[in-house]
Amino acid sequence: MFGESYFATRGQFAELIGGIAELATEVGMDPELLLPLAEIHAGLHAPILMVVCGEVNAGKSSLINGLVGHDLCPVNSLPETRRVLWYRHGEVARDVPFPPLLAECYRPLAFLRDLNFVDTPGTNAAIAGHQDIAARFLPAADLLLFVFPVANP
Repeated sequence: MFGESYFATRGQFAELIGGIAELATEVGMDPELLLPLAEIHAGLHAPILMVVCGEVNAGKSSLINGLVGHDLCPVNSLPETRRVLWYRHGEVARDVPFPPLLAECYRPLAFLRDLNFVDTPGTNAAIAGHQDIAARFLPAADLLLFVFPVANP
């Protein structure tokens, strides 16, 4: 599976970076001058971030639910997502709103340790500000999915 090989490669890269830092120390160099070790370590252990964008009521939340095989995101035949929702791992299920347009949604699901989701209200949402908040996640996204309704090919 892609995820398993991705995390294995990431682990191998972390070992390689650690070996370079050890070698730098052995030859009398400060490894922090060569590599920002803390930043590299944090990046290599951060969850993959998947951002799902698209038109209102295109099925973004349903797609996420289908991908994870779990009812993670609320869905409805009418537009349901009213905030940008960032799904992350947490020991206790809770939503932390950042008024007015963002909420961090913590869920005790093991896969969220390695894969976080951002569910957006829609690129053509009537509420001003949704696009600005969603756009902040784009530079950090590891994977970006655009969802279009079947009526808008």
